[in-house]
Amino acid sequence: MTRPAVRVLLAVPLPVLWGLVAGWWTPRGPGAEGPALVSIGVSLAVGLAAGWLSRSRWAMVAAPVAYAVAVELARIRLRGPSVDRPHLSGFGVVVLLTGRGVHGALYLLPRAFPAEASPADATS
Repeated sequence: MTRPAVRVLLAVPLPVLWGLVAGWWTPRGPGAEGPALVSIGVSLAVGLAAGWLSRSRWAMVAAPVAYAVAVELARIRLRGPSVDRPHLSGFGVVVLLTGRGVHGALYLLPRAFPAEASPADATS
């Protein structure tokens, strides 16, 4: 029997891999319907896999955080308003919400919900 913390750690590499791919494939977020739908579908599959592998609700936290860190590392080489450090100005807030906000909603939310539906063990 594997301990819950170890199972959560086993579920993290898949979101990291998808985060690196997504950061390379759509560094500024999906720009059309096709990439957005593919992103949602793959994120849903990664969320299901993370929930199934971990069998813990901690996957709802671990998988999206691992994904977000991987995306930021994958696009760190880029320059521009939607990928640089956020600025506390009117334009900076709009860019943050439309850039990272929409990107996060398309990728992170589908990943968290399947983990909630996964069978949780009695110790978590």
